[in-house]
Amino acid sequence: MKGIVLIILLFLTANSAMTAHPVHVSVCNLEFARNESIMAVKLFSDDFGTVLQNNYNEEFVLSKADEKPYRDYIINYVSSHLKITLNKNKSLKFEYDYSEVNEGAIWVYFKADKLSSAERIKVVNTLMLDLYEDQTNLLIINQNGKQDGFRFNYKVRELEIDLK
Repeated sequence: MKGIVLIILLFLTANSAMTAHPVHVSVCNLEFARNESIMAVKLFSDDFGTVLQNNYNEEFVLSKADEKPYRDYIINYVSSHLKITLNKNKSLKFEYDYSEVNEGAIWVYFKADKLSSAERIKVVNTLMLDLYEDQTNLLIINQNGKQDGFRFNYKVRELEIDLK
């Protein structure tokens, strides 16, 4: 867990003036609250723009991330590379809320209904693995005042997580 916290701190404090960054990392925060579930995904803007351009053959314009067709590209990419299944049989469907660009990164926010009676979740996280083999994807789950961290990479693409 300390290693994950260090990576997160390095990612969050990365100098936005850097044109190339040596670390390829994303952060996904999942918060399961009483009334709704929230997912926030943070990616380096330049990398995310490259992966969207590679997938959709169109230059990604960050300032237009909430406009069509860019919003649809974001939704399609994230939903096809980040999947959450409840109790082995029901997909947790997140709906796009908004995105914001901040210090060389883009945050993409999604909402879902509250998590009801899930004891286990299966998470498949392949974000940016189609661009970088050294990509690390961090997942932080907040539920009932408890926080847990998990790491995904080229070898570890899915995890089953006990929520109890």
